[in-house]
Amino acid sequence: MYIFAHLPPYVSPYIMKAYKEGRPMKKTKIYLNEAEWRFVIHSLNELKTKLHSEGRYTDTVDDALYKVMTAPIKRVKIAE
Repeated sequence: MYIFAHLPPYVSPYIMKAYKEGRPMKKTKIYLNEAEWRFVIHSLNELKTKLHSEGRYTDTVDDALYKVMTAPIKRVKIAE
């Protein structure tokens, strides 16, 4: 089963290679400001709506959306 079916064909070669070899994906922490956070949520919601209208599964997008929405908030200082 191809779990990245909802992604466009220009998915990172690293992701495709890791998936094909059955390796776990590398996890990376990202720090977003409020505008970026809202953009990610909005984009994931649009993708979910598109997949739902096409009759495709939205499980992966639901999981990503849940993780983004419930991620802990950490305040960091940005060097200027």
